[in-house]
Amino acid sequence: MIGLVGDSLLGRQLPDRILALNRLKMWVDASLHRAINSLDENRGHASDVAAELALLLSVGEQHARRVVDLSTTLVHRLPETLAAMESGVVDSYRASKVAAATAWLDDSQARQVDSAVGASA
Repeated sequence: MIGLVGDSLLGRQLPDRILALNRLKMWVDASLHRAINSLDENRGHASDVAAELALLLSVGEQHARRVVDLSTTLVHRLPETLAAMESGVVDSYRASKVAAATAWLDDSQARQVDSAVGASA
């Protein structure tokens, strides 16, 4: 990734570069959530998926479990929010807040919120 942010950039170019890198980060985060969900499904939702992910990402197992849960929620209950992440308009923090706010809703209600998030993004 050498050269993504170089010292030679003019000051007025830096905000555009920051925005572009942030959009890329959102896409990478969305791709990571899809991959984590696939890992969880491939392992049959085994309890040790969080432990494996914790080792892969060098995070605690509780944090890894939350990431697995968020990934599952985004893929299956909030696909428009995930698509907005892939488009670079919704970040992981906002997606996690949508997931938390819809956790107590049934799937139909969660899809309505998801559609609204997707439309406003």
